[in-house]
Amino acid sequence: MPLRASPFLIGKEGLPLWARKRNKMGRRKILEGVVVSDKMQKTVVVKTVRVSKHPKYLRIMKSSNKFKAHDELGVAKMGDIVRIEETRPISKDKRFRVVSVVKKAEVLHVVLKEVTP
Repeated sequence: MPLRASPFLIGKEGLPLWARKRNKMGRRKILEGVVVSDKMQKTVVVKTVRVSKHPKYLRIMKSSNKFKAHDELGVAKMGDIVRIEETRPISKDKRFRVVSVVKKAEVLHVVLKEVTP
């Protein structure tokens, strides 16, 4: 007699429940945001903005977070829009790394020098 699989052990995809891919565990977060600081070596601070609706008052709210991201090559500059990905802890505050620069800043960071007469 052939061994039949129990319907409780097989998921909708036809795979055993232990073999199917987890939805939330093991998936890295990917966020987009604007670089607000590039003063540190190999680190940028990225500000991300979320838009959500208030559950009771139905008002649209903007909430923002700042994340420190590892930028090994130093390609991200202030004002750039970058894509960051969650990774293992690199330091006390860094849990993200820069994947790519989506859009370069239109106005370059200009340092004004005082002219003495």
